[in-house]
Amino acid sequence: MAGLAGLIGYFAGFGAARGIFPRLIGVADLNVAFDPYLAGCSVLLAVILGLLAAVYPSLVAAGLDPNESLRAL
Repeated sequence: MAGLAGLIGYFAGFGAARGIFPRLIGVADLNVAFDPYLAGCSVLLAVILGLLAAVYPSLVAAGLDPNESLRAL
């Protein structure tokens, strides 16, 4: 999920930069280049952050008694 979010975020940002940035600075032929290294790093960072965000809830859930958890529902 985090990798997919990273890909969507990168391409949404790339599309926004390509569509909006030239209009903001008033240059019609500004070329915003695709950088595969930056795309890979952004997806990797999204995956790392997703994994780090899942660690604490997983550890807390692992320490719970299943009977208590189901009783709370």
